Amino acid sequence: MENNVYIYGLKDPRDSQIKYIGKTVDIDRRIKEHNQIHRNKKSKKNSWITHLIRNDMQPIMEVLEECEESRWIEREKYWIRYYKELGFDLKNMTL
Repeated sequence: MENNVYIYGLKDPRDSQIKYIGKTVDIDRRIKEHNQIHRNKKSKKNSWITHLIRNDMQPIMEVLEECEESRWIEREKYWIRYYKELGFDLKNMTL
């Protein structure tokens, strides 16, 4: 039996725009991890989250889809492509 995986978006609290698409099996743990400042890991996503935290804000997590573990890569790519095609400024490093 496969585990379920959640495909989620992180929204900017200032305009509710999705800025990052990710996956997790544990939603509560993952949002806590995102809400920590990652000084050692440089990325667009971490810079964006650090900026929010320093201004007393945090990203809002929204589950976009629940899927089987064997399909998460396909489904994450789908959502990244979907939001990029809509013109969202995603902070993901990959397609």
